[in-house]
Amino acid sequence: MKSLARQRAFSLPAILVFGLCFYLLAGFNHLAFAQEKEDKEIPPEQLPVEERDTGDSFIENLGELPGDIITLPFKLFFKGVGFATRVIDYNAIILRVTDWLTSEDEKRKVRLIVTPVSGGGLIFIQDDLFKAGMDFRASGSFGIRTRRNFYSGLRDPQFFSSKFGIEAAGFHSRLPDEDFFGIGNNTLKRDETNYLHQESNFKFALISTPYKGTLFSAGLAYSNVNIKEGRDPKHPSLDSLFAPAQVPGLFGTEMWSLRFKYYRDTRNATGHPTKGGEEYLAYEFAKEINGDTFGYRK
Repeated sequence: MKSLARQRAFSLPAILVFGLCFYLLAGFNHLAFAQEKEDKEIPPEQLPVEERDTGDSFIENLGELPGDIITLPFKLFFKGVGFATRVIDYNAIILRVTDWLTSEDEKRKVRLIVTPVSGGGLIFIQDDLFKAGMDFRASGSFGIRTRRNFYSGLRDPQFFSSKFGIEAAGFHSRLPDEDFFGIGNNTLKRDETNYLHQESNFKFALISTPYKGTLFSAGLAYSNVNIKEGRDPKHPSLDSLFAPAQVPGLFGTEMWSLRFKYYRDTRNATGHPTKGGEEYLAYEFAKEINGDTFGYRK
């Protein structure tokens, strides 16, 4: 009886130890099986949608090849533009250049010009050029089909004395694809033609500022307008369909003008004034040089 009891006493701990070892061994085998299962390739239909490989077949890729070849230059171009834009924006290149070209006292400034029609260019500003109060402005921009605009101007309201000064400016414009449909109320859209408009304008004036916000000006101006063959290939050029007798000024002209101006500004602010106002009165007499076809008073 004692030996049987001792046998039963020893059999219970043995069973517990055996059970624990079996449980650990089964768990280890389960982990190994799970690892082996993870290493195996999972069928695409069992993967989440965002992780599935949706590549096309060889036949589909072959059919898309001509389209990919055609669109490749556009993709490279826009990717290049996007990359350049990100680089310029991230490094603040435009801001760095303008800050570098701007003087410490901010009297000299260089700014970029970007417009849909005139293209891109620069504007240069120099205050107190040779003396206090003498301001200089210059700009230049270039666009498609040789479109360009240039301007320069100098203004010093105290050139001769504290109340008398000068103002001078020059402007050159080249507009290569202006539209012309004919003369009169019966013009039609299908009759559209184009021409190149080129103009150079220079003016010089004596100015007086007797009071703050008041300006008197008297000066001369010269303008030279040329009309040439249009640069827009989608429409015929103006000179190919019309004769000079049909369109006066078809080949341009030169004019001079005499100008007088009075201007007074009593606003307390230029943006959103609460009192004051502007007064402007001007007279201009213009006449054609070596001709009498053009002339006006305004």
